[in-house]
Parts: sequence; C-alpha cells; structure tokens
Amino acid sequence: MKKYYFLIIAALILCLVLTGCLLFNSVTPSINLEKSIFITDNEVCIDLKGIGLSPGNSIEGAGILLSYLTVYSPGNVVVLADGDDTAVTYGAPNGDSSRKNGCIGTIKSEYGFGDLDRNHYYTFTFTGGVTVDSFSLRMLDFGDYFSEGGTTHSIKMTAYDAVDNIVGTADVLTVLGVRDLIAGDACTAGTGDPGNYVFAVNGPGIVRVEIEPVVSIDHNIGFNDICFTIEEYTLTVNTVGSGSVTLVPPGGTFLPDTDVTLTPVAGPGWTFTGWSGDLSGSADPENITMDSNKTVTATFTQDTYTLTVITSGSKNNRGQVFTFDI
Repeated sequence: MKKYYFLIIAALILCLVLTGCLLFNSVTPSINLEKSIFITDNEVCIDLKGIGLSPGNSIEGAGILLSYLTVYSPGNVVVLADGDDTAVTYGAPNGDSSRKNGCIGTIKSEYGFGDLDRNHYYTFTFTGGVTVDSFSLRMLDFGDYFSEGGTTHSIKMTAYDAVDNIVGTADVLTVLGVRDLIAGDACTAGTGDPGNYVFAVNGPGIVRVEIEPVVSIDHNIGFNDICFTIEEYTLTVNTVGSGSVTLVPPGGTFLPDTDVTLTPVAGPGWTFTGWSGDLSGSADPENITMDSNKTVTATFTQDTYTLTVITSGSKNNRGQVFTFDI
C-alpha cells in the first residue's frame, strides 16, 4: 500500500513541475483591456501602458483605448515614454540634462501621448450610449518654446453633447511665451503652470471633447492622464400593493450596460402579479440592462380565499350553498 501512495505522490509532483497540472492550466488567462485602467472615486483614468500599448503605438481609432472611446486627429498621435526615442514630441528639462519626452509619466499612467506632426488637434468621442459629466487631460511642456514667434499663445478644450451643444465652459489656457520659461517646462513646472496644466470640462451628457490651438502655440508638447467620470443611469423601482423588490447588484445607480436582476418579494397575504414600466410580464426574477434611466413598477395583489357555507336546519333552507371571497 505504501508503494501505491509513493507512486501517486510522485505523479502529482511530476504533474506540477512539468505542466503546472491541468487543474491550474485548464483555462488560459486573457488580458481584459477594460480592466487595465486606473479607477478612483468613480473616476476612470486610462493607463496607456496598462492596456498594453508601447511607445510609438497609435492611439487613434475606435476601441484602441477603450471599447466605447474613439480618438481622432488629423495628425499622427502615438504613445510617448520618458527618455524613449521611439517617438518624441518635446524635450525636458531645459538645458544639458534634457530628456526626450522628459517627465511625461504620472502615477496614473507611465506613458503619455502626442502628435508627431505637432498639429495638436484631438477629438475624443464616447460611443455605445456612454456619456460623461467630467473630462480632464494633462498637458506637459507648454509655454517654453515658440518656433512661430509671437507673444500670446492659446489652446483650449471644449465639450459637446449629442446634439453638438457646448457643455459647460470651454477650458482655455493663454500664456505669454518666453523661451526656456521655467513654468513651461514639464519637469520644473508646478501643478497648474502651463508646463503641467490639467484641462477640465464638466457638465451633463458629454459625448465629445475637442482640443485645438487658438493662437499659434508651443508645438513641442505632450499629454497624459485622460480621465473622465461616466454618467450613471438611475433605476427607479415602485411597488403597488404590499411587497418589495431586491436588486442585484444593489443600489439605484449603475454604469452603462450593467445587467440588474430584480426579485419581487411579496408581503404576507400578497402575491406578485407582474411588472410594468420599462419591464413587462411576470417573470420572477427578471433582468434589465441599464442603457438609460429606467423606471419599473412591481404590482402585488392581495390573496383571496373562498369560504363555502352549506346550510342545515328546516327542510326549506337545508342544503343551500353560499360562497364568499375573503
């Protein structure tokens, strides 16, 4: 018997060493790009390296960054990395210690991006019914070099809704250009300085955000920290009669395309009889997909019972039957 135990143990060890064992390798893990993002306080920030992009990769097109986000530019927008010469749009800090795309990385994304053609027109469009109520973008190394000359330089970010109305107020940055301006250098600028400026727009129903130069700008710049807050949809549940409805996942607000399971719970002496509003029928439980704000009503009907009374006594009334619903 000990011999058999020894053989079984040896086989298990061999399985683990050579193959990792079928138990652990039966499913090949896959990279879910939607999970490779930085999320905090309901804010989504895209981690360019985390979603599998490398320096020089384009970020233009539908679904490159996220399945519901399309990036367009008339230029050539690619991923940038600090000190990497694969793709370069600026140098920082100023002086002999300058690095290609210096200081472009942040805690939210080690990589940034920029337009190799240095036009710096960008459009970010949300698709699939997704809307956001805030959008921000960090611009780096703006305001320390102006090849076109001039003294006033301006660039802006504007948000639009589904019918092209401007949402909120456009964020416009205007600076007086000075060569080697410390506040314009990506590595020496403080937060809010031209060289480390965060554009931000806010308002309901944002589906498109545009970045564009207003007056001749410092073209040797980069960007990072594409962040936004997705608008959640509200599920309002009403009841008629005595009962309640449980939601899985719980709560009353949900991200777009969340599937919510509704389970009616009748009170004592009541029965669930159906849904109305954005649901119909009487399935128990029932599912709903949150692709907009929804309102659902669950109807409960009081149970009824039949009481049958058969009379006895005098022959004239004997055997009469009376029924009552109670």
